[in-house]
Amino acid sequence: MCDTELVLEGLELTEEVEEVEDSLQEIRAAVNGEMDQETETDFETRHYGFFPPLSVQRFNKITAVIEKHGKIDHVIDAGCGEGSLLVHLRRRENIRRLWGVEQNSDCLNWCKGQVAPLNSDFLRPRKTPLNVDLFQGDLLLHDTRFQFASNQNTAVVMAEVIEHVPLDKLELMKHNVFGNWRPYLIIVTTPNSEFNILFKKAGPNPRRYIIDDNSNGGQGGGLAKGYRHDDHKFEWTRAEFRQWSSAICNKYKYTVEFDGVGTQTQWETGDFDGRESFESLFGP
Repeated sequence: MCDTELVLEGLELTEEVEEVEDSLQEIRAAVNGEMDQETETDFETRHYGFFPPLSVQRFNKITAVIEKHGKIDHVIDAGCGEGSLLVHLRRRENIRRLWGVEQNSDCLNWCKGQVAPLNSDFLRPRKTPLNVDLFQGDLLLHDTRFQFASNQNTAVVMAEVIEHVPLDKLELMKHNVFGNWRPYLIIVTTPNSEFNILFKKAGPNPRRYIIDDNSNGGQGGGLAKGYRHDDHKFEWTRAEFRQWSSAICNKYKYTVEFDGVGTQTQWETGDFDGRESFESLFGP
């Protein structure tokens, strides 16, 4: 076996060990109540009822939609947070450029470390070059830096973002992204409030929730009158989400397809099959 093969095998083993250590660290943080808001919510969802983890299901669905539109090789993650989706997309050979837009400076600084090149990127370089750019920006305001978004090879993703925008400000964001940017493809995901009845609170922390195994398919779950995250300004039903999406199509001349993420097959309800989050795909 040559030295190069030994190095690569050692690198892969190191990466596996690091993944296990990260998981153990995450579990300790959950037990000790030391998680940040986004990681905590995702942890609770992943470890109570969703497999693969909900974030993985969401990112895989987004990736599949982008790859289905073969011409898309530029992606803007609008509201990128700490960069989890960017990290996922940077592994795809069909993606040549990624942009992350985030208003929170702390999240953006963390994101810089997340998307920085790894040692493995130099040992096993991509077949096609990849550029990643991060911007601090407000999705409610027109920003001339994103005039390129209207190119036919560009998609915008807003994954679990719109529910953090106050309802009285949502129109500004909608006009900015759909009216000013006008990308070829827009992917939007947001929580399905009808799914909340299947959750129950996990302890005193108001942000923690788990699948309620005793909810009897929707007969009195613990979040029916609340939101899943203390920063959520709203959570919509299927009808509300469809109404919002249809209004966008009428005003900005898009078409829309509806889908979902995070199926719980033991609680199939309606045409979203009991899915935890909505997904709408806006195209020409």
